[in-house]
Amino acid sequence: MKMDMEVEKVYALEKTGVDGYYLRTLYLPRETVQEIRQQEPAVYKDLHGLFDGVPCADVDGVMNFVMPDSHGGLCVRTRDMGRDFPGRNQYNGDSVEGEREEVMAELRQRLQRDGYHFRPNACFRNVDVLETLQKIMEHNTSFFQTDFAYDREMLLEAARDRNAPRQFFWMSRKGGTWCFPERSVHIRQTSPHNTWFYYGGCRGSM
Repeated sequence: MKMDMEVEKVYALEKTGVDGYYLRTLYLPRETVQEIRQQEPAVYKDLHGLFDGVPCADVDGVMNFVMPDSHGGLCVRTRDMGRDFPGRNQYNGDSVEGEREEVMAELRQRLQRDGYHFRPNACFRNVDVLETLQKIMEHNTSFFQTDFAYDREMLLEAARDRNAPRQFFWMSRKGGTWCFPERSVHIRQTSPHNTWFYYGGCRGSM
């Protein structure tokens, strides 16, 4: 569909299974988008919460529209567009279907291309360290965000054990994260040393 001043781009997200999602980019009349914006929003702090909150599709024509909210977060507005809506918009825009991580990365990239900024600059005073690291990861890491679950557990175990290391090297990259005790990174020819300098050096953008 050709875009003009009367058409606005929106994203519709459906959950199709336990780990399956369907993302559609649609170009709808601005009047229709304004009507969608009148729906009561479900507001989420991050994409993980948003994907957890989107219900499974069970009624034809009921669409979940992902939109930035007025406070810089993301919200979902659900609206019954009519049972004929999917058929009428079969060739409107494009779509992506796949597992959670794949579709989440695609939605993140599309929103960023639209100029949406997921996180403002962080101030590292009086903050929850794990929450702050998660926000950094969500901003920098497009794929394999589940790596952070292992980092989180490592840091929590260190906090519980008074004899555990207290200094860590942590890295957030496009394709995952790494977390190592600092002393391990400084021991040459070990896996932490080789990994850190491989991704943190010449391959830092990966």
